[in-house]
Amino acid sequence: GAYGYARATMGRTVGFCVGVAEAIEYVIFASSVVVIIREIMNHLTGLHHQTEPIWWFCCYAIAIVLHLIGGSVLWTSFLVLTIVALLIIVMLFFGSIKYWHISDNAFNIEPEKKMLIYGLLMVLLAFLKAI
Repeated sequence: GAYGYARATMGRTVGFCVGVAEAIEYVIFASSVVVIIREIMNHLTGLHHQTEPIWWFCCYAIAIVLHLIGGSVLWTSFLVLTIVALLIIVMLFFGSIKYWHISDNAFNIEPEKKMLIYGLLMVLLAFLKAI
């Protein structure tokens, strides 16, 4: 992963920093997913703050059980979750079509010279920083 690449190309210290950043990323990502699931479940069930620890425990318990079982069960559950997420995105897309006002919002935009200059300046700065 990124740790091995950073360590091999930029040294042990940079590799260590990248590894720590990845560990922090994984912890924050997992906890933010649990918080989002808790919000969804509280909204769906009508329960609120008194049930937060229960939802947290359930999410972590399910994740641990799936990882302990491993193999095809884990990857099948990931596939099912991905398909459900994609179906939700497709439903939102097609459900929002009736609210689109393309003729009002897409074709009558007045260009602002300041924004164009600012955007080009930011692209140039990003390019120079990358060099």
